[in-house]
Amino acid sequence: MKKLLILTLAALASVTPISAQTISSGSNGSDGALNLTTPGTIVFDPVALNLDTDGDNVFHFTTINIGPGVTVRLTNTKLRGRAVVWLASGDVTIAGTIDLNGEAGAPAGAIISARRLPEPGAGGYHGGVGGTETISAQPGAGPGGGHGNVFFDGGGAGHGVPSQEKFQNFGGAYGNAILVPLRGGSGGGGGILFGVAGSGSGGGGGSGGGALRIFSSTSIVISGMITSNGGDSSDRDVNNSCCAAGGGGSGGGIHLIATTISGVGTLSARGGSRQPSNGPSGAVGRIRLDAFQQNFTGTSTPTASLGSPYNVPLPSAVPALRVVSINGVTVPPSPGGSSSVPDITINTANPIPIVIEARNIPLGTVVKINIFSDAAGESIIDSSPLAGTLALSTANATISPQPGFTRLSVRAVWVP
Repeated sequence: MKKLLILTLAALASVTPISAQTISSGSNGSDGALNLTTPGTIVFDPVALNLDTDGDNVFHFTTINIGPGVTVRLTNTKLRGRAVVWLASGDVTIAGTIDLNGEAGAPAGAIISARRLPEPGAGGYHGGVGGTETISAQPGAGPGGGHGNVFFDGGGAGHGVPSQEKFQNFGGAYGNAILVPLRGGSGGGGGILFGVAGSGSGGGGGSGGGALRIFSSTSIVISGMITSNGGDSSDRDVNNSCCAAGGGGSGGGIHLIATTISGVGTLSARGGSRQPSNGPSGAVGRIRLDAFQQNFTGTSTPTASLGSPYNVPLPSAVPALRVVSINGVTVPPSPGGSSSVPDITINTANPIPIVIEARNIPLGTVVKINIFSDAAGESIIDSSPLAGTLALSTANATISPQPGFTRLSVRAVWVP
């Protein structure tokens, strides 16, 4: 069975229950107190905030306080494409919002240059882009990704349960009730272009919600909300004449561990909604609360599973893949992929070299590079095989220069 880089590859690990009524999250306090109280939206960027210097996405806080009116956005791009673990030696208070929602799929009928991979929540998986006259619609990424290019509309993604679709092109369920390993939601599949010729494309699939574990040695109080919803499906084009819909992304994973969990807030890991006509919806994700005193009386979608605290194994040896440089220009650690503010500007008529870096991916794996160009449409090229060590390897590729805006995405597929 093939596995994608975007899958969480860790096997289900054993967990050790804690018998006493006191617990330790394991936080060493090296990231200090996370205290966000100024109303507004904050994109949680560990590089800009000088947090988690070892880059394992495990944050060692003393206390956590997200104040009223504060929204903290945890995106896949800023958080290395991996699930997030917040450890706290003291109290955790969430009066604002922690947002790990996946983006909706690109609308059907969009011009080819508007096709894009929507951003998942941190640790989630992207939706597939819609098909064109010459390129098939992509399936959604992740272990429950919805099918692309099947029966016109892309399939909705599965997670906590399978996505239920009338044509059976749904994504299946995955994961388990204790959320070990911790996984985000999967992406919906892209829809196809049908019936007419033109420059349009099928609708894109919504991306999956992210994955967050918060472990406090004392208490967690939720009076605000934590949301890890899948991105909504795209709709068919307005006249239903050329372009099928994409599927919805699935909800992600939310796991809270503390001596006491309380509050009247909201926990949500719902699937991406079905749009007005035929855009298939995504499935719910998974939510779990582990505490000696379960005093949470708020709402949970889906219903949270309950248990007692246990020692959770921290993530290790997680596969990672990134573009290091293009034409000798270093790519920012967290590229934005924006068409209005390019990450790199190049002025050359010569072939453009690309350097790719990988971690914990088998040597010899060939990386696929998706190229979305305003001038030349979409193409896919192969890199050289990864070479180096399992801990750190590199590959190279060369692309032809094109005028205007070009977006790249990379993925690796291998057989274990």
